[in-house]
Amino acid sequence: MKAPEIKLKVLDATDNVPCVPHGTTSAEIAQATKKFIECQMVMSVLCKRLGVTGKDLHLVYKELVTTEYLMAN
Repeated sequence: MKAPEIKLKVLDATDNVPCVPHGTTSAEIAQATKKFIECQMVMSVLCKRLGVTGKDLHLVYKELVTTEYLMAN
């Protein structure tokens, strides 16, 4: 998986659409974290999502769901 592609997948998994990330997408993100550079990109996006405030709190929720999946897998 190319590095920019994984960044787009993480952004898509943690977007503002009111549904949890798809299992396939979460699995691809988890697999990408096995590679150092891709892991840095994934963590960078997730850290940015944690800093969101106001009306976009759904982004934080989806980030936490994604992080929980990464920790479990």
